Amino acid sequence: MSTSGELPSDQWFSEVDPRTDIEAIRQALAQRVQAGMDNEAAVRALAGRDRVVVAELIIGPRALRSPAWTHLSLAVVDVLERALSPGPLYRRLADLAEDRSVAVLEKAVERHPDAGWLVPLSSRVEGPEMGKTHLLAVAGRASFLESCSAYAEAGARRGLLRVAVQTRRIEPLAALAQVADERALVLATVHLIRAEHPPPVAAWLAAVWGPDPTPILVGALALLHARVPGRVPILLEQSARWPRVALAARGLSAGGHSEPIL
Repeated sequence: MSTSGELPSDQWFSEVDPRTDIEAIRQALAQRVQAGMDNEAAVRALAGRDRVVVAELIIGPRALRSPAWTHLSLAVVDVLERALSPGPLYRRLADLAEDRSVAVLEKAVERHPDAGWLVPLSSRVEGPEMGKTHLLAVAGRASFLESCSAYAEAGARRGLLRVAVQTRRIEPLAALAQVADERALVLATVHLIRAEHPPPVAAWLAAVWGPDPTPILVGALALLHARVPGRVPILLEQSARWPRVALAARGLSAGGHSEPIL
């Protein structure tokens, strides 16, 4: 490596021995990353000679942690995938990325949209919001319902609620119904009815929950009555097939109480 104060060139990386000079390479790469240089070409050339060494440098125990390092890691992630299985790889990348871990999750979804290991990765990255990034990205895929179901089984209530509201699609509700999460379905109904142009959520509930979704509709009615009473008529219009919903509404209007399913 140069001792004149100049940063190592791409040519320098092609001349060193990946195994015996790994510490010099590590230092040179760190200097170039810190200086804001483009390192993708140099890393790819190095990987062409020894991708295991590249994996050690990028994600090994002594790997750097910085936004620039995460950017480089994701730029050469296809190289890293040839050295390590995707699931453990993206988990390690997410840990190294720290506050940029969502970018790692997004890249994982982009490259492996139907992978089962995305569920625990999403939980690791998004916590209570797990599922949101992945499901919003794959809403147009044929596997969307299957992906929603995987998150419902993992307990991703909040993420599925957000996806249901943002996509205005039935699949998140179907997934919640499969795990019999009545409380989440009540909350989803409330959020969807509050939307500017509500979808036919009552009909959706009948399709995914069963022919009589009255308990869910009554629970949503009670919440709407308490929080946004102006949206109650929309729910009642959609629920005309189930007379007990209108009966519950009359009770609320008369000062009665209908206990929501919470």
